[in-house]
Amino acid sequence: MYLNITSTVRLRDRLLNGLLQINDNPAKIAGGFALGTFVGVSPFVGLQLLIAIFISKFFRLNKAATVLGVLNSNWMKVLCIYPLNYKIGNFLLSSLIETHSPLIEIELSTQSILNSGGYAFVSILIGGLITGVFLSGIFYLISLKLIKKLRSKAEKKLAF
Repeated sequence: MYLNITSTVRLRDRLLNGLLQINDNPAKIAGGFALGTFVGVSPFVGLQLLIAIFISKFFRLNKAATVLGVLNSNWMKVLCIYPLNYKIGNFLLSSLIETHSPLIEIELSTQSILNSGGYAFVSILIGGLITGVFLSGIFYLISLKLIKKLRSKAEKKLAF
C-alpha cells in the first residue's frame, strides 16, 4: 500500500475537522480519541469499534471521537504498528520465558497454543498494550491542545 504525502495531509485535515465539529467538552473528545487510538492498535481486528464504543460509554467519553480514534489508527497499524507491537511483545515474552516466569509458563506451556499462532497473538497483544498507552497519551495531549486552541480562535472570530 502506497500512501503519499498529499493523501496523508488530507486524512489529517479530515480527522481534525471531524474532531472540531463534535460539540462536547474538549477533555471528553480528547479522551474518546485517545481511547479509540488505544483500542485501534489492539489485535482485535473487526471488534475494535465495538470494544472502543463499549469502553467509551462506560467512561462517558465522546463516542464519535472514539470512532475517529479507531479509524485514525487503522491506516498506520498495518504499515508499522503491528510489526512494532510484535517486536516489543516478542522481546518481553522471550525474556520472561527465558527467566522461567510461572505466569508465562502457565499460559504458554502447551504446544498447541504455540503452534496455533497464540504466541504471535500474545506478542502483538502485549506490544499493543505498550504502544497503545504511549500513542493514546500522545494523541490525548495533542488533540486536547488543538481542540482548545482552534475553538479559542473560532470564538475570537465570532466576537468580532
